[in-house]
Amino acid sequence: MKSRIKEYIEQVFADFPPSNQLNELKEEVEVNLQERIQEFTNQGMNEEEAFQKAISQLGDVTKVAEDIGIKAHYEVIDHMYNKKPLPKVHVFGYVISIGILLFGMITALLVHLRMEEYYITISTLFPFALVSISALVYLGLTQETPHHFGMRPIRAAGYTAATGVLLFGLFTAGIVYFQGSVENGEWVATLLPFAIPSICLYVFLGLTEKDRSKHDQEWMKYTAKYYNPEYQMIRGSISGALWIFAFATFLLIGFIISWKYAWIVFIFATGVEVLIGAIPFKQKKAL
Repeated sequence: MKSRIKEYIEQVFADFPPSNQLNELKEEVEVNLQERIQEFTNQGMNEEEAFQKAISQLGDVTKVAEDIGIKAHYEVIDHMYNKKPLPKVHVFGYVISIGILLFGMITALLVHLRMEEYYITISTLFPFALVSISALVYLGLTQETPHHFGMRPIRAAGYTAATGVLLFGLFTAGIVYFQGSVENGEWVATLLPFAIPSICLYVFLGLTEKDRSKHDQEWMKYTAKYYNPEYQMIRGSISGALWIFAFATFLLIGFIISWKYAWIVFIFATGVEVLIGAIPFKQKKAL
């Protein structure tokens, strides 16, 4: 009879998200049913009659479970988005990095207003942007959030190095571009030695990345039950294929038509990426 009671309880609460409160409710219902069945069997009923009468007198426990499910849902959301104060190292790091970037942007703007040469403007912004953006990448990756633990410093340094190399290539290519080396594609030849290694390093780090999620067991059960992980895998595959196609199209247009128009491909790719990200997760069940 105990196994039948447990099976009945699991069936009643099958559609509700797991939580500690729900487990406590299940235990209370199980104890209550066992006591009532024992009472009815002592009065002369057989086990089947006692079971049916006990569940008929139980009442609508699903209403209590619904209230618990809603409460647990908001507790999970509160746990996810409950922001903790940033460590002082990250606070100072963010402030200094943003200050350096703003100083470089203002200086570059003043230089442009006076010299009116884009390559000089880019050259002025170059060192400030390289240092500040690389620092922001490192700080962002090593910062602990409600969702994830901070990345290890060595791995974060790898991402930072890849970002720095890519930025160096982009700024250098921009300087070459605005100096007049447009039609012959010298700026592309300048960019490739920096872009290819940095992209390869990004890919390596991404493929070897470990899960840094710190969601508790209850949250993992909740997401596994109410969200479709296959959608996330498909979405990632589509996104990766999109950018590979965009980069190939960029090279194709640049070599065949003109490098002046090749960059437009990335604008369209960014728009498609935003549309892909706007597609909601396919829910199996709703609260």
